[in-house]
Amino acid sequence: METLLLPAYLIVVLAVGVKVFDAVLKWIGTVDYVVPPRWRERRPHLYGVVAIVTVVVLESIVLVAFGGSAVSAAIALTVFVGPIEELSKLLPFWAVRGTQLVRWRVTISAAMTFAVIEAVLYGIVLIITGNILGALLRIIVVTFHVLWTTIALEDALKGRAFVGYLKSSLLHSLYDAPVIMVLVGVSATITVPLTLAGILAVIYMYRRVDGAFGYAYSIGRREIEERRRKTEREECLTSSP
Repeated sequence: METLLLPAYLIVVLAVGVKVFDAVLKWIGTVDYVVPPRWRERRPHLYGVVAIVTVVVLESIVLVAFGGSAVSAAIALTVFVGPIEELSKLLPFWAVRGTQLVRWRVTISAAMTFAVIEAVLYGIVLIITGNILGALLRIIVVTFHVLWTTIALEDALKGRAFVGYLKSSLLHSLYDAPVIMVLVGVSATITVPLTLAGILAVIYMYRRVDGAFGYAYSIGRREIEERRRKTEREECLTSSP
């Protein structure tokens, strides 16, 4: 069973990755219609670079602390990579000044920058080692990073930031776990349930695209409507005798 599960998992990731790639890019374009353009002044791409540097430092510490064997390193990466990377990508939401929606958009842009840099770095390594299919897969799933961040931010916008962070971290870890565990030869007792959980996590991610982005969009529409009503009230006051 375990020999079939990993290929099945990769097929699911590929299929969902294509759909998520398309959906995420469309939603970003849609939400941009309701986000004040001043978010671009907050240097979002710089935060993406900061996130990459933070991740490299923290994950290096994890490998030094738990890298005594391939198995211990794999388990440590599975446990810590999700929480480390999701926290690093969320930093702009707390560091940037502005409305919730402006901070949301800066964070999403930073997550995209992070994802592209990571994909390029992994892609170079995979191409050098002759794994062209792996490099192509990295490109296809590049928007997974944006989606995890968006899922976390949906809860943050609802006042449940820690819940959102835990959710995105868990989804990220479950996505990483099957391939990491199989590559280092962890027993089927562990890899089989983790692969099944990974498949469920990836499917759940796809089902959350519209809800996660749609919530931010609804906030933007509401803010536009509130500004319109405020303008109308002010015009009524200035035009009244």
